[in-house]
Amino acid sequence: MGTVTETVHNDTNFHPPVAMALIGGHSIPRGRWPWLVSLQSKVVINRIFGIFPVYRYYWCGGSLISDQWVMSAAHCFFGENSKAIPATSWTARMATNSLKPNIRERVLHVFGKIFRKMKWRQWNVKVERIIVYPDFQINDFHDDIALLKLTHPVPTEIISTLQPVPLAQKEDILFPDAGTLCMMKGWGCTEGGGSVTKYAQELSLPIMSNDECSHYFGAVSDEKICAGFTNHAKGICRGDSGGPLVCPSPHGWVQVGVASFTSKDHPENYPGVFTRVAKYRDWVDQSMRLYS
Repeated sequence: MGTVTETVHNDTNFHPPVAMALIGGHSIPRGRWPWLVSLQSKVVINRIFGIFPVYRYYWCGGSLISDQWVMSAAHCFFGENSKAIPATSWTARMATNSLKPNIRERVLHVFGKIFRKMKWRQWNVKVERIIVYPDFQINDFHDDIALLKLTHPVPTEIISTLQPVPLAQKEDILFPDAGTLCMMKGWGCTEGGGSVTKYAQELSLPIMSNDECSHYFGAVSDEKICAGFTNHAKGICRGDSGGPLVCPSPHGWVQVGVASFTSKDHPENYPGVFTRVAKYRDWVDQSMRLYS
């Protein structure tokens, strides 16, 4: 896949899970989480003899929150030397569980176009604009949230494998309770230090109180929500940054978090820290209205 650079916090105990996925997770079938998005970027960093391009690849997770908007983590969109990665280099891959299209998917996609079978198709849509939360700073994890506007809407109203995720409301700042089992999804390593996998995985993670989480990462403010285990060989790992943490509610699954960071050295033994969606709900709604 080429060379992947990472945005690394200046405290070596923390590691943003850029190009991260799930340790201890299980593979999921296509369509199980219809809002799951793989965000992928390919940037030219050099040219051999001034002609042949050399690429650097970046990838992160995300969630479809409307027919033309994706939510992810802000740190995903900064590469080497904290330089912003161009929005136009990013593609949102949706309605699939694979990181890259396999032969079967390619054939189904072609026939889906020919016979107008939308559910057979995968969707790879270019990104038009990236909106990073105004107070985000690349040297820390505060306000680690971003919105991506796609170049065109996707047909969420007619495809069951392509659906936006309901977001936590701003009044849900205390939801869910500690101990609630929530779900995280993503692509990538199944063990610490491993490489990304070809197919998305899911992992059930219990919500951890911010007080308890602070024992592992220092003070954790209310803009964050923690989920995961300690010393269970399970957790977020190395493509999963920006992915959605969803929790059960009386009305179905609700996205409460955006994957932000975990332990650098032993992610399998530490909880993950997520940006709390409810804290930013006003900004999300206002930004979508402003740029739609």
